[in-house]
Amino acid sequence: MGRLFAEHRGGAFIYNCRKCGVFLTNKENLISTRFQGASGKAYLFKKVWNIKEEEACIRDMLTGRHLVRDVSCLFCNAKLGWMYEIAYMEDQRYKEGAVILEKAHFKEEEGIDEAVPDPKEPPSCVRSARPTQRGTNYLGISYARQHKAIVRLCGIPPEYDGETRWKDEEEMEEVEEEEKEILELIRPKTKKERREKRRETKEKRNGHIQSLSTSIS
Repeated sequence: MGRLFAEHRGGAFIYNCRKCGVFLTNKENLISTRFQGASGKAYLFKKVWNIKEEEACIRDMLTGRHLVRDVSCLFCNAKLGWMYEIAYMEDQRYKEGAVILEKAHFKEEEGIDEAVPDPKEPPSCVRSARPTQRGTNYLGISYARQHKAIVRLCGIPPEYDGETRWKDEEEMEEVEEEEKEILELIRPKTKKERREKRRETKEKRNGHIQSLSTSIS
């Protein structure tokens, strides 16, 4: 494994990992302090650095059902909280992409400078622009939410004219396909789909065994 480098975005007030002291986020990214975690009080942040995400899973919380990922410190592996991937309740969708940090796992300290803007953060014209299509995609997800997922999941978004149309339609189609693949991977599977997947896996395994037997004979 290569050497790890910590990001430090600065800020007049910062939040660090309680165990190893690495920078996590700052007050400029604080959304709310009125959350509850497994260990007690928790804060909701728009952006957190120097963390690693676990596999997505569905959890039924007091505020409804969510698809979340547990997050831990990139350097000391201490459990920190979780990230909201998808909120199934309309009034909870403001939390999508945000991160919960449990207060027991971080410490608050005074910083020494202003917060450094994230270069990967899409411009406001992209975040606020409306998608060109209405309705839902083949996964039953509205194009408005799909557009939000594109901006959030693809890092640097495609070229946008700041209003309502993509400059490059081919680029838009490529991004849509990539976003669909991501959503297909993280969306909950039905029992029928799980049975079908097991059947396909079994057929592939049997076919592989049969081909090996044929080659040996």
